[in-house]
Amino acid sequence: MLLDIILTSIFGIAVSYTYVFIENITDHE
Repeated sequence: MLLDIILTSIFGIAVSYTYVFIENITDHE
């Protein structure tokens, strides 16, 4: 279903941004 694809895309983007955000915090330490 289209909804499943959209939810999967949003989840993937959210995980990617969270990973980058955490990496930035560790870099600033």
